[in-house]
Amino acid sequence: MVDQPNTPQRPQTLQRSQGALDRAVVRQTKKADQARREGGGSVAQYLGMMGALGWVLVTPPLLFGFLGRWLDRAFDTGFGVTALMVLVGIGLGGWLGWKRMRAEAGLEPPKSRTGT
Repeated sequence: MVDQPNTPQRPQTLQRSQGALDRAVVRQTKKADQARREGGGSVAQYLGMMGALGWVLVTPPLLFGFLGRWLDRAFDTGFGVTALMVLVGIGLGGWLGWKRMRAEAGLEPPKSRTGT
């Protein structure tokens, strides 16, 4: 009879987090292997992605700032609405940029264009 070493059982939450870590390691390893095989992206691709991300980050604060300025002039409220709208635009731009980068990294599935 072979004695089994006395190993404590892992808690359920630790097992789940270990499974998520294993999946993340496998996903990153596959992406690294693919990049080595395909040679990675070109400089133009990275510049294009940075430019697109810049537009995603900058456009909402500008649009909301113009809207806030128009509302401030229409209601003669000084600059309070403009400041608030710029902050809302910064938040929206940051969220959109975060979503875009997660989609580019393959961490989120791309949205379906059919609406399903």
